[in-house]
Amino acid sequence: MKSGEYYIGDLAWILQYENLEFVSSFEDGEIGKFDDGSEFVKFEVVIGDYADNTGFLYSVKSEVFGIIPVKFIDKEFLSEQMLTLKNGVICNKFSGYEIAKTHEFKSDFVVQKGENFIKFGEIRLNLSE
Repeated sequence: MKSGEYYIGDLAWILQYENLEFVSSFEDGEIGKFDDGSEFVKFEVVIGDYADNTGFLYSVKSEVFGIIPVKFIDKEFLSEQMLTLKNGVICNKFSGYEIAKTHEFKSDFVVQKGENFIKFGEIRLNLSE
């Protein structure tokens, strides 16, 4: 995928129904494209929390986990869910509980899924306990 700033997390936290349905129509691990050429990848995972190699914990509620350019973060939709984007992290407005984050990739990167992991460039999520 191309370098740039991306959201990593449960796509249902940031996308309203129409965009979430579009993203969900792609196969697990398939690189999808919006009309403007923006790329994303969605993965089907079990609901739960997943740690990456930096220690960040992602909260998955919809089984639709992925990576998508930050411009697709719908801040009004976040607010309706009592969520906010602060310092590159999506969190609960009241408790501060962190559920997803953004990351800037300085160069093009590879996205891949293995038996027990998902990898976004240098970020690796462990899918097993």
